[in-house]
Amino acid sequence: GNTTPDLLARGIRAAVGGGARVVAVVAVAGTDSPALRSAVRYAVDEGAVVIAPAAPDGAKEPAYPAAHPRVVAVAATGPGGKAFGQAPEGRVDLTAPGEAVMGPGPGGRGSFTASGPSYAAALVAGTAALVLDRRPELSAEALVHRLRATTTGPGEPMPDRTRGYGSVDPIAAVTAVLPEEGGGAAVRAAAPGVVMPPPPGPSAAGSAGWVAAGSLAVLAGVAVTAAVLPRGRRRRWRPGAYRAPEAVRGGGPEPIPPS
Repeated sequence: GNTTPDLLARGIRAAVGGGARVVAVVAVAGTDSPALRSAVRYAVDEGAVVIAPAAPDGAKEPAYPAAHPRVVAVAATGPGGKAFGQAPEGRVDLTAPGEAVMGPGPGGRGSFTASGPSYAAALVAGTAALVLDRRPELSAEALVHRLRATTTGPGEPMPDRTRGYGSVDPIAAVTAVLPEEGGGAAVRAAAPGVVMPPPPGPSAAGSAGWVAAGSLAVLAGVAVTAAVLPRGRRRRWRPGAYRAPEAVRGGGPEPIPPS
């Protein structure tokens, strides 16, 4: 997680030189450098979109390269779209979920869960890649405009200080018809190739309860059978001797068990 502005500059140039149109810079630096400024200009001039967290994970001070005006700065949100952690002091363009984000990990069970603006920036970069896959003709400026125009909230015409233009919406970013494209208000229509998963079916908790109850009933039957069978075999499956209660017997002779 530690880096320097010059190392970030080399990484950005290498990514753009390799043909990347979306560059996600998730490791940030606390200071700027001429090399980093030059790398950001080079990326944008080459038609790439640079996306970076607005602040370091767990902190609120401005971070580079997101502090550059030509970089898309991303802040993290928690459940319900509320700001996660401290509001960043730097500029915010977009937000995305950044609390308890799970992804592939290098060991253990193969998953890793963490929180912070860097994970939100990764989600925004993934959305940008989806948009370009659907609309490869978009320029970098048009791509950023689409990401901003299809957000969910806050709804103000100018970006909010802590939420920017709002939370990125991947489905809308890919499928919406913007006013300049459709000649009117933005239309959010599902495009061919974008299929939403079916609604979740009934919970498995009810089925699990019935299975557990049935299993207990079977176990109880097995236990009763295990207790009854040996006794029945010993009596050769004949009825057992009846012993009347004392009040009924009245002191009479005991019943004679069968031979």
